[in-house]
Amino acid sequence: MKKKAILAILLLSILLFAHSFKNSKKIDHQELFARAIMDYKRNESKNYPEASKVSLKLTFYGVEEEENYTKVYVYQNFDLEDSGKNNISGSSFPLVYYFVKTDGNYTVESKKEPSDGAENFGSMQQLFPKKILKRMNSPFGFFCIKNTVRLTEEL
Repeated sequence: MKKKAILAILLLSILLFAHSFKNSKKIDHQELFARAIMDYKRNESKNYPEASKVSLKLTFYGVEEEENYTKVYVYQNFDLEDSGKNNISGSSFPLVYYFVKTDGNYTVESKKEPSDGAENFGSMQQLFPKKILKRMNSPFGFFCIKNTVRLTEEL
């Protein structure tokens, strides 16, 4: 009886994962957004003269086109290393990036991040639409390989 229950749970988990992976679709232009974010982060990295390498991992959860800008919802992992491969700065949290499009290229106009501590929950509710929060909180959200971009560059 116990083995059957465990097997049923395992099978159900596999089916849910397969269903969510099959039904997930790649975010349009995510490589262009990722390149623009890398340019933005590389510019921010100038505050760290000892930095020699920047790494960025972005998981895209959604895009909203507005009249004058595009909102992109991501979970971002960012690391700066010095020439000895020591981590000198980094971050890992969800963000909303605001882009403008000029001549077919996207540029980061600004970004917003949720508050820390006790204010985190409320600020997440304000920054991210319910459908995006649902994707982020899905047990299969981080398995969405189609919507993850990794970039590493020497500075």
